[in-house]
Amino acid sequence: MLYVLIKIQQSTSYMRIFKSHPLLKLVNSYLIDSPQPSNLSYLWNFGSLLGFCLVIQIVTGVTLAMHYTPSALEAFNSIEHIMRDVNNGWLIRYLHSNTASAFFFLVYLHIGRGLYYGSYRAPRTLVWVLGTVIFLLMIITAFLGYVLPYGQMSLWGATVITNFVSAVPWIGQDIVEFIWGGFSVNNATLNRFFALHFVLPFILAALVLMHLIALHESAGSGNPLGISGNYDRIPFAPYFIFKDLITIFIFIVVLSVFVFFMPNVLGDSENYVMANPMQTPPSIVPEWYLLPFYAILRSIPNKLLGVIAMLSAILIILAMPYTDLSRSRGIQFRPLSKIAFYIFVANFLILTVLGAKHVETPFIELGQISTVLYFSHYLIIVPLISLLENSLIELSIANNNNVNKEYTVLRCGSGSLLTAIVVQGTAYTYVIVRGIVYAVPVVASVYLLHTDHGSATVLLREWHTVIDVLLPRYQELADAAFDLADSISSMEWQRTQDDNGWDGDPEFNALESRYQAMYQRAQDAFTSLRDIEIRIMGLDSDYVPTPNRLAFSEPEGFRPFAGRL
Repeated sequence: MLYVLIKIQQSTSYMRIFKSHPLLKLVNSYLIDSPQPSNLSYLWNFGSLLGFCLVIQIVTGVTLAMHYTPSALEAFNSIEHIMRDVNNGWLIRYLHSNTASAFFFLVYLHIGRGLYYGSYRAPRTLVWVLGTVIFLLMIITAFLGYVLPYGQMSLWGATVITNFVSAVPWIGQDIVEFIWGGFSVNNATLNRFFALHFVLPFILAALVLMHLIALHESAGSGNPLGISGNYDRIPFAPYFIFKDLITIFIFIVVLSVFVFFMPNVLGDSENYVMANPMQTPPSIVPEWYLLPFYAILRSIPNKLLGVIAMLSAILIILAMPYTDLSRSRGIQFRPLSKIAFYIFVANFLILTVLGAKHVETPFIELGQISTVLYFSHYLIIVPLISLLENSLIELSIANNNNVNKEYTVLRCGSGSLLTAIVVQGTAYTYVIVRGIVYAVPVVASVYLLHTDHGSATVLLREWHTVIDVLLPRYQELADAAFDLADSISSMEWQRTQDDNGWDGDPEFNALESRYQAMYQRAQDAFTSLRDIEIRIMGLDSDYVPTPNRLAFSEPEGFRPFAGRL
């Protein structure tokens, strides 16, 4: 028993330190007490997996840097030295190279989840922008790292990609020679690339920290329903820590399969040949995770326009907060947008395949078609489908205002406890709040939606449940108003007996103000309640409306105050 008490005291002491120490309380607020929506799915685990990948890359990268030689003559040999002579060097190198591929695979899934669930919409736009910057920096870091082994593909990949900068008018060639440190890829180039490749991951880690801060300081994580998660939140620890650990362990198993059984399956065999500036490989291609953008680059005959298109293909995701005109967050309840999204994913995979093909017919034409479709998705398809779906929802609501038909329409006027329209359909329940349409399947269980302009809550199910929400609230407010009236009545009675009067008494005036506010809130709640009950009575003649308890007779002794309402 004493041992248990000591352990409890130690645990309490640790938690006290976590909540009081200036640095540890930040860790506590982000990883322990951080409130998260309770319905987060495993699609929200990609963030923690990416953080785990970044830690692996930094640790293995620093270890490899201790044995790497950034020299055109020794770079390739230093890699072989790491693989053959350094204790467990092969493991460190294969972990580094395969985790880089896993890093990009998870990033694409992370971005895809954000596009699907509308994570780019306000108030998380800053999070989306920082994520785009991180993605661009990842691509640059990966390209720099790909050059360092200095095999055939490293040399010629660096030559081809850096030469694209020469497309910049007037100063392009000068910039290329500055990057090279000469007139071709040489020792100076390797030293610069190695230094940048070593430094950029730490800048990447700082940007990731900013990404997390922006997320938690704005609105926190979204959720699969696309509605506010403020109603039902649970702490990050232990629930989501264990949920993240599940996917981390799965990731370790999958990564181990690649590292131990097929470490070179994602690489290029040409990179196991020492760099030879006198011999060009049959096909110069980047790593698989950069192939979609390489395909877009090759699809445009003009060199400058191709470079612009490649950069635009990365940065165009910044346009999503502005081109998505839908009134609901995410596409989980929008069938037309779902179709467009899956076509976009298929097109992205096609671009990945085309990026590894030779520049010849029919791959050139297919690449151009896929490039047009890629940019059209962001700039044309998304806004048009958003407007079409908005119009279809509005037409559906307008054509089914008759409550005896397919839909039940419940409208609460402005200023009432519920400022919203609830449309109960056969397949979906639609709630319109401030012009934003939220759609939830009828087959789903009860969900709650919080409005942005008060504590009003819409229960998305059916109008009887809406009454169940409003009625206890109204009863609670009415009871509170009665209690305050009794207090005022007793105080007035006492003052009348003492012949002191009550005008100017601060305590009495404060109590009177509270009563007036409470009475008005109770009246507003009853107005909302009655507004819905009127429509229910049109559907159900046996429904008995709630009596207006606010039309009460004042308690005995409530004479001076009674005439003031």
